[in-house]
Amino acid sequence: MKKVFWLIGGFLAFVAYKKYTMSKLLQFTVGGISTGGGLLQPELTLTLNITNPTNTTADIQSINAAVLINGLQVGTINTNKLTTIKGQTTTGIDIPIVLNLENVISDIAGLVQGNFMAQINGTLHVDFIPLPISLNYSL
Repeated sequence: MKKVFWLIGGFLAFVAYKKYTMSKLLQFTVGGISTGGGLLQPELTLTLNITNPTNTTADIQSINAAVLINGLQVGTINTNKLTTIKGQTTTGIDIPIVLNLENVISDIAGLVQGNFMAQINGTLHVDFIPLPISLNYSL
């Protein structure tokens, strides 16, 4: 009976090690930020490309982040969109950004002049492991 417990424990430790290693090797890039909606209800969508260079499948549980444009927080990302990233692939995820219109309006001069530096700072939960995410994107 002890051998069975050792085998189960060893297997669980191996799976945990593979998932932890995979979570450290994932790569994140911004595929783009698209706009939509109207003048009174603008919408932004972030395309996040996730590359999984391992042979292990990764399950994305949630993403929570602040979106800053030119250093001012203009929105948030809070999504519980379950997505599976297979091993040895890159997958793009479209994520809606909830805008803070007051801050967007206060920075409208910088946006009109073409000064656009976006930052995404937050946490991505992969296989129940929280990973910090910090990305920059400029137009």
